[in-house]
Amino acid sequence: MPTTAERYEAKKRRAAEIQRTQSAAGRELAPLPAIRNPARRKAAADCLRTFAESYFGHVFFLEWAPDHLHVIEQLELAVREGRQTALAMPRGSGKTSLVTLAGIWAIVTGRRRYAVLIAAEKDKAETLLESIRTHLAHNDELAADFPEVCEPLRRLGRNNQRRFLWYGREVTISATKSQIRFADIPGSPAAGALVETAGITGSLRGLQVTTTAGEILRPDFALVDDPQTDQSAKSETQTADRLRTINGSVLGLPGPTETIACVACVTVIRKDDLADQILDRKANPQWRGIRLRLLEKIPESELWEEYHRIRERELQSDTGHDESTAFYTDNRDELDAGANPRWLQRYNPNEVSAVQHAMNLLQDRGRETFASEYQNEPQEQETADFELRADELRHRLSRIPRGIVPDNSTRLTAFVDVHENLLYWLTLATDDDFSAWVVDYGTYPKQRLTQFRLRNARNTIAKKHREIPTPEGRLYAALHATYDEILGRAWLRQDGTAVNVQRCLTDAQWGPMTETVYQAIRESRHRGLILPSHGRFVGAGQVPISRWKARKGESRGDEWRIGPNRNQLRVTFDANHWKTFSMARLLTPPGSAGAALFFGEDPEAHRLISQHLTAETATEVASKSRRIQEWRLKQSNPDNHWLDCFVGSCLAAGTLGARVLAETLPDPTTNQRRRESSDLF
Repeated sequence: MPTTAERYEAKKRRAAEIQRTQSAAGRELAPLPAIRNPARRKAAADCLRTFAESYFGHVFFLEWAPDHLHVIEQLELAVREGRQTALAMPRGSGKTSLVTLAGIWAIVTGRRRYAVLIAAEKDKAETLLESIRTHLAHNDELAADFPEVCEPLRRLGRNNQRRFLWYGREVTISATKSQIRFADIPGSPAAGALVETAGITGSLRGLQVTTTAGEILRPDFALVDDPQTDQSAKSETQTADRLRTINGSVLGLPGPTETIACVACVTVIRKDDLADQILDRKANPQWRGIRLRLLEKIPESELWEEYHRIRERELQSDTGHDESTAFYTDNRDELDAGANPRWLQRYNPNEVSAVQHAMNLLQDRGRETFASEYQNEPQEQETADFELRADELRHRLSRIPRGIVPDNSTRLTAFVDVHENLLYWLTLATDDDFSAWVVDYGTYPKQRLTQFRLRNARNTIAKKHREIPTPEGRLYAALHATYDEILGRAWLRQDGTAVNVQRCLTDAQWGPMTETVYQAIRESRHRGLILPSHGRFVGAGQVPISRWKARKGESRGDEWRIGPNRNQLRVTFDANHWKTFSMARLLTPPGSAGAALFFGEDPEAHRLISQHLTAETATEVASKSRRIQEWRLKQSNPDNHWLDCFVGSCLAAGTLGARVLAETLPDPTTNQRRRESSDLF
C-alpha cells in the first residue's frame, strides 16, 4: 500500500500533467476555424481590387476614381512581377492606405515573404507596421477567410512574442514595434514571412533571416513611404544621398541575381527633390512614375477671389458656410471651368463639389502647399532669402510724435480695411522718392487692449452701433465715422502747418457688403478723396495688370488701374506686386531713400502692428515670362489687416505719383549682414 509520501508525489505529478495539458491546449492553434467564404478568398487572392473591396470597405468607402483603379492595377503588377513603382497622389487620396493594402495582400497570399517598410525616420515606418498589425489582428472579415495568417496574431494579443503549438509541434510568432514574424504553420501562404522596418538613413545592407526550416530569406518587397523631409528636400546633397540609397541599397536587398517588388510612396515638396526625380520617367524610367493631381487645372475665374473673400469672412466670424456655398452654386459653371477634378466624390458635407473642396484647400493651405501636396507639381520657386521680423520692425522709429507729419513729406495717404467686427486704418506720409512715415493707425471702434485679435475684439461695430438693426447699416455708419476721423481733421506738420489726407483707399471686396462700401463712399462728405480698391492675386503665370487691354476712361500706373465701376472710380491693383514693393520699404535701412519708419520713440507701442506686418511670407515663383514674389499667410488665419492698410497706403501714394528709384527688394544678403552685425552689440 502506497505511503503518504508516495500518494502526495503521485498527486503532484497528476496536477503537473493536468497543468501541462491545459497549457498545451491554450497554446495549441490547431485546428483553425474553417475558411468562411472560400470563393471570396480565392477571388480576393487573385485580384488586389477585389481584396480591397471584400475586406477593406470600411477604409475605401467612397466610389473609386479612375486614378485609384489605375494605381491599384500598377500596385498589383508591382507585387506580381517584382516591378518598381513610384506613386504621388494628392494628400488625402488614400495613397498610404493603398500601398499598405498592397503589402498586406502580398504577404497573406504568399506572393512576397519578406517585406521591408522604409520611411524618412524609422519611427514613421514603425507607425506603418502598427497599422498592418492592427488590420491583420482586428479585421474580422479578413480573419474569417485567412485564419492561418490572422488567427495567431489575434491570439498573440498585445504580447510581443509567444510559442504556440501546431498539433503539438512548437511554432513561434512575434510582433514588436519594428518587426512581425508570422507563424510557420504548414500550408499557410504566409508561413515564416517577415515584415520589418527601417529608416532611409539607417543601415539597409545585408538584411536576411533564417526560417525554422533552415531557409534563408532576403527582402523581396519594399515599401518606401515618404522617404524625404522638408529639410532634406531643400538639400541637393541629401536628395542625392537618399536617391542613391533607394536605387542602390533598397533595390539591391534581394541579392545580385534577384529583383525586388518596390513601391515608393512620395510627395513632391519642391522642384528636383527626391520625389520629383524618382517620378521623372525620362530620368528614372525603371520606376514607372505615377504623378496624379487633385485638379487637372486650377480654375482662373476672377469670381474665385470674391468666393474666397466671402469664405474668409465666414471663417473669421464663425458663421458657417451658407453664403460662400450659395455664391459657388449660383456661379458654378464659370467657377468650375477647366478644373476637371480627378475624384468627383471627394468633398465634405458642407461642400457641393470636388472643385469647391479643392479650392477651399487652396485657400486654407496656400498656393505653394497646394501645388506640391495636392497637385504634385510645385511651381519653380525658391524661398526668398529675406524675412521680415517683428522684433526688428518695431524699432524702426522716426522719433516724430504720433499724428505729426514730417516736414519733408509731400503726400499724406490712408487706407481702410473693412471687416464685420472692426475697421482697420492707417495714414502714411511719403516724399517723392518714397521714403515713408507711418503717421498714425488704429481701429474703429477703438480697442482698450494693446494686444487683441479681430476674432476676439471686445468693442465691435455691432456694439458701437447696436441701435442700428442691420449689418449693412452698422457698416455704413462705421465707415462714415472712420472717414470723419481720418479725413475730417487737419494733420499738423512738425512746423505746425496743417495738411490734409490727399487720397484714402478702402477695401471694397467684401461680398454682399461691397455695395454698402460703394454707397458709403458715394455719400461721404469726403467722397472726392476716397476710392474703393480691389486687389488681385496675379500669379507668375498670369498676365500682369500693366499688360491688360486699356479701357476708355482709365488711368494706369505701376501695376494699378483707376477706372469707372458702379458709376464711380475704383482702383484695381496687383496685390503681390504692391506687397513686395511695400515690404521693401520696411527692409530698406533707415536713413536710406525709400525706407519706412514708425512714429514715436517707444518700440513696444508698435508690437501689434509689427505682428500684422510679418503675418505673410514671400516665395519667389518663376514662369516662362517673369519672376515675382507671391505672398501668403504664414499660418492658417493670423491677423494681417494693418499689413493690408500699409500696402494700400503705399498704393495710394503711388497713384499720386510717388516713385522710388530702385523698385526691387534690397539685397537680402546686405539685410542679413546688417542683422548679424546688430546681434554683436
